[in-house]
Amino acid sequence: MALILVVLWALFTNTSEDYLGGLDWSYPNVFNWHPIMMTAGMVICTTEGLLAFRAFPFDKVINRRVRYIWHTAGIAFMIVGLVAVFEYKNDRNSANLWSIHSWVGLMTISLFLAQYLLGVYLFFYEGADPDMREAYIPFFAWLDVVVYVSACFTAEMGIVQENTKLGCTYNVTAMESYNAADPAIYYQDLPAGCRISSGLGVVILFICLCTVYAALELKLPDLSNTAAGWEAYKLTEDEQRRRGTWADWFYGFWPFGKKKRVAKATAADRGMSSRGGKGRGKKSNWVEKNDGDGVYYYNTKTNESSKTRPADF
Repeated sequence: MALILVVLWALFTNTSEDYLGGLDWSYPNVFNWHPIMMTAGMVICTTEGLLAFRAFPFDKVINRRVRYIWHTAGIAFMIVGLVAVFEYKNDRNSANLWSIHSWVGLMTISLFLAQYLLGVYLFFYEGADPDMREAYIPFFAWLDVVVYVSACFTAEMGIVQENTKLGCTYNVTAMESYNAADPAIYYQDLPAGCRISSGLGVVILFICLCTVYAALELKLPDLSNTAAGWEAYKLTEDEQRRRGTWADWFYGFWPFGKKKRVAKATAADRGMSSRGGKGRGKKSNWVEKNDGDGVYYYNTKTNESSKTRPADF
């Protein structure tokens, strides 16, 4: 629906009704490719990519490929849209990148590209650091939603900016009597192109809200009742011990922190305590568990369990 509305808005040539004036690659109609390409790339393709794991009945590997096919198509559409608007501005001899719409738009595209490239490296390159991949997954899911909302917000700002330039309103002073208490009765006095563009904004908002709801339900379930989508990303207790905290993960990427990260993982593999003080380097057979009734400690050697934390844990 959003793509149909933006194509109608750009395609019709009746500019007296605030349509954009037609489609061709010459001034001034070259600009009209910008809203079409950006709606296709930043709204349609990103929506399909964000919901790939939920909408398509394939396994995780295939759905990840489907997701990146949609995002690759989105990048292609965005590039064409950017070329169109810069071509229009340069032919017109007007300033580029002066509005908040353009600033937020470039920020969104930059984040999208960074997310895309890092995702390709982590999930498609076999030599990627598995610790980095595991640590990045929760942040990846969160940034996906942030970039998507920013893309929809940028599209809405572009519609408002273009409607303002077109003068999307009606003349109150020319009317014999104006009923300010019920402005809806003057809806038909709005130019047809403005009604389509405003309808496009409403549709994009609806798509954004529904998509974010679906994406958050998939990626951020209630941990007290974990969903299948989250189970694939959960780490075991051993993996959590190996990974450590976010600070350990970040510190380990620097040369001076590499030895510490390797030593921590080795100690976890050998069942050695990684805590400071007297317990450092001392072997411990106790592990922390949670069966839903609370945290308890289990000794893997003697099969003992305790509700209180053992001294050698």
